[in-house]
Amino acid sequence: MRFRSLLNRRIDRRSDELDELGEDGGRGDADAIHDLRVGVRKLRGLLRAGRREYGRDEVDALRDRLRHAGSVLGAARDAEVLRERIERELADAGIAADLAAFALAPVVADLAVGQAAAAEFLAGDEWAALRGDLRSLTATSASGASAAKGAARTFRTDLARVRKRLAAARADGIDELEREELLHELRKAAKRLRYDTKAVGRALPDRAAAESITRRAETVQDLLGERRDALAAAAHLTAAAAEAARSGVAASPLGVLADRLRREADDALTAAQDEADRLDREA
Repeated sequence: MRFRSLLNRRIDRRSDELDELGEDGGRGDADAIHDLRVGVRKLRGLLRAGRREYGRDEVDALRDRLRHAGSVLGAARDAEVLRERIERELADAGIAADLAAFALAPVVADLAVGQAAAAEFLAGDEWAALRGDLRSLTATSASGASAAKGAARTFRTDLARVRKRLAAARADGIDELEREELLHELRKAAKRLRYDTKAVGRALPDRAAAESITRRAETVQDLLGERRDALAAAAHLTAAAAEAARSGVAASPLGVLADRLRREADDALTAAQDEADRLDREA
């Protein structure tokens, strides 16, 4: 099998999923919006892997359009994740109902705006044209590298990116803001390795070893994602506590909860660093 044939099948499958999910996403269904966002990310990875097969210019143009789609869908999904996390933390901490409602109100408003923007995008011509162009891309005959060669090239590239970004995040002499950005890039690279290996892994010559490394990358991704979510919730609760204080509302429980979330974020980072060390040794 040619690598392009494998990519065609995977891209068509993802396109089918986008078609099926679009209607539910347009109604604001949180799970559908999440799955659409993930599907868009996976398509971007498949296209990147197929630059040689489809042509760099055409692939990069499609990936830019998918990036925009992901950004629109991501605003709704990020607000939903933040709302769920804060709601759960407030309930677990036994925060009084009136203070909890005060803290949640801005997130609920952001979620409504994000869902409306996602619905408008999914009903529009831009989304329909993008899906049509993805179909056209895979309609031509396949040639080029074998599936095994193309899959191995994709895995090597993805793994090298993970290791490069891991080294950058470990470097001395960088400030906190830069390190945060590097950790975010490491998380994205680990996610890319995971998605691509799942998509083309069956064609890899040493599939078992690749999947073992990918499982470690997935653990790093999950831990860094947990840290990111905890820090986002902590930042929101800190801002809510300050706003409550300005309004004359006693809000110290929100500050206490925010401090606990920051400690959880520190623990997740330590665990992610340990797992990243194991990944680096195994690779």
